[in-house]
Amino acid sequence: MAAASAEFGTVNFVVMVAFLVATLAIGVFYGLRGHEAHRLLISRDMGVAPVSLSIMATFLSAILIVGTPSEIFYFGLEWAVAVLTFPIAVVISATLFLPIFFRLGLISVYEYLGRRYNSRLMTVVGTLAFMTQNLLYTGIALYAPTIVLSNVTGISNWLAICVVGLVGTSYTAFGGFQAVIWADVMQALVMISGVLSIIIQGCINVGGFSQMLAVNREHGRLTMFTWDINPLQRHNFWNTFFGQLFMWTSLLGVNQPAVQRLLSLPTYKKAALTSIIGGFMMTMMCSLAVIAGLAIFATYATCDPLRSGVTERRDELVPHFMADQLGHVPGLGGLFIACVLSGALSTISSSLNSLAACTWEDFFRDSACTAGLTDRGRRWALRGIALVFGVASIGMAFLAKNMGGVLQIAIGVYGGCTGPILGLFCMALFVPFSNRAGATVGLVAGLCVALWASFGASFSGASPPVMMPTRQDGCLANTTTIITNATQPESAIVDKSALETFYSISYMLYSVLGFVTTTITAIIVSLLTGGLKAEVDGEHLSPVVKCLAPKKKYRLSHINGTSNTGFEMEAIKK
Repeated sequence: MAAASAEFGTVNFVVMVAFLVATLAIGVFYGLRGHEAHRLLISRDMGVAPVSLSIMATFLSAILIVGTPSEIFYFGLEWAVAVLTFPIAVVISATLFLPIFFRLGLISVYEYLGRRYNSRLMTVVGTLAFMTQNLLYTGIALYAPTIVLSNVTGISNWLAICVVGLVGTSYTAFGGFQAVIWADVMQALVMISGVLSIIIQGCINVGGFSQMLAVNREHGRLTMFTWDINPLQRHNFWNTFFGQLFMWTSLLGVNQPAVQRLLSLPTYKKAALTSIIGGFMMTMMCSLAVIAGLAIFATYATCDPLRSGVTERRDELVPHFMADQLGHVPGLGGLFIACVLSGALSTISSSLNSLAACTWEDFFRDSACTAGLTDRGRRWALRGIALVFGVASIGMAFLAKNMGGVLQIAIGVYGGCTGPILGLFCMALFVPFSNRAGATVGLVAGLCVALWASFGASFSGASPPVMMPTRQDGCLANTTTIITNATQPESAIVDKSALETFYSISYMLYSVLGFVTTTITAIIVSLLTGGLKAEVDGEHLSPVVKCLAPKKKYRLSHINGTSNTGFEMEAIKK
């Protein structure tokens, strides 16, 4: 640890610490301004630019920075098909889901479920599903940067998890929603700078961008489209495209962190524009991370750090590149650590703020135990809720170490939860005869099946994914060779049982599996329990279902009992 710390250098430590202090300062600034309690959860006067950057930073965490280049290095460009789904997902979200959420003026998007089915139980069910999803993912997002911190600075893994988790929890709990948004802006800019530094250095190493692409083409890393139709294949166009489309439509359309940000805009037009710009920024950032993976491969095309024994896990590739190729520039190592921390902190803070918002709105706002609280008391209650979830996320980070590559487990966990949640909201918005019995049973069935596939694949002892061939003939003579499964053909795995085949489903398809299970189950149960006889308030259905109704103006109804006549939504067809 001492050697690593000495190599990291004083200047890099200063840059890293300065970034953490600046992040905490944002939380202190907004915390000392003493806003009303509900402004810890949401603001209705944010601008398009900061919220767009915040959306990008929220969903593209340290998992992207650490996991994507490693994925491209060892498995090629097939994962990049996922980038094509972002523009489609944001358009779907802005046109099909956002109008009704904006018109209802919600803080917790899961409150919609309670109104739609006239049942508080449905709000609780949706919120619990969201909590499950977010706590699992936040733990993974918190674990990802500790890989870098441990490898580069020499800090022990458990200490790195605690430090990053406590920093993210502190400024979120104290500063609230606006602190999270403006910290996201700073962190998004740092993330872009860090990834660009990898690309630039990688291109310099091999003589330019075109030469970098030539090296990757020579080693077969530029094959992006595989047209096989096989749900058991880890990546092909169909699995990746549809799996990621369902996942990102859920995350950007019916997920609390995204909806909470979009509802902070004063008008529907600005909210829709923000959603589209945020999607464009996500496309750009993911594309940069993919190019960073190609740049790293060009640098190590003849000396794979994993096979040569320099690294022990695929996820250590990016921190190794940083230390090996960028460590000689004073301060640049600190900037890269800040880049990785930015990705983690933006996701952690957004998750904790959204968890606190849902918990307060759906469980405590109208509770007898909080009825007598002053505004100051409510502020401290909200901070306490965020703190509890922060500690829980730290605990989840320790579990994430045992689940494999961070990018795959993140998509697996997110896919396992987002598909069923998207199915739940689609039933509520687009299927008038769905009822609470069908929606509840469908959600539970979808979550069980999708998470069973996700965790079963992670913990069943299945063979690791087959990596593309790499070379080590360009390494120094004193490196140690590690035998990998790089040359094992996929066809070598035969004679699987039915359960093993189920666990072999592409992790990209967990969201589709959950969505299909939820919707089919919900439709059947709704029809069997009198769904066709149920009366539905048309105001709670999607504009698509009400497309023949005349236009009218909408105003947000209420926030914590107060009028919001200033927040108008542009007229839409019912």
